[in-house]
Amino acid sequence: MNIEDKKVAFTLAEVLITLGIIGIVAAMTLPALITKYQKQVTVNRLKHAYSVLSQAVKLSEVYNGPIDNWDFPEERNTDAAEVWLKKNICPYMKYSDIINPSTLVANNQSVDIKLTNGTVLSFWFNTAERFHVFIFLNPNKPTQSGKNYFAFYAGKSQGYGPNNVLGSNMIVRPYDFSNDAGVDNTRAFWKDDVNRGCNRNNDNKGLCAGLIMYDGWEIKDDYPW
Repeated sequence: MNIEDKKVAFTLAEVLITLGIIGIVAAMTLPALITKYQKQVTVNRLKHAYSVLSQAVKLSEVYNGPIDNWDFPEERNTDAAEVWLKKNICPYMKYSDIINPSTLVANNQSVDIKLTNGTVLSFWFNTAERFHVFIFLNPNKPTQSGKNYFAFYAGKSQGYGPNNVLGSNMIVRPYDFSNDAGVDNTRAFWKDDVNRGCNRNNDNKGLCAGLIMYDGWEIKDDYPW
């Protein structure tokens, strides 16, 4: 038999070593890939919910006048809030259900609007000046601020300072906990604010929506995922 006729094959040891190397590489890279995917899904769902809400408010302004002139419902009255939402917001968005009172917000003082993709917008009225919207990207998962739960509001006396990246004509704005006159918020504000900054030191990461928007709808590496 000529040496050319011999068949070359891997030994069992070589196969096992190769599979082991592949397993180690997969174990090292798979978590990072999964996290990257989860972040992208979160951004996409949040951006969609924000777009739906913003467009509904803008369309409502066409028919009901500027939001500065709107009459908001009685504070913490969910029945009045439901009537108001069905008149001023619901006609201008696609949704699958409206739930009164909310099953997601503490004290049952909100009214939930469930979008067709499952995301829930929970509306809370605590002042005659504006309404709050708590966005639950997946209401079937535990509420985690900065991952599954984000806060916005809209109403009278809105607007950031003229140099803010998020824009001075924003009607629906992420929680910023600033005064109504508006401020030129920096990235450090969104990330490092002592009370609600989007960082690992705060349990209630109220500014995470603002940080994501400030970063151009992206969850960056220093985000407290």
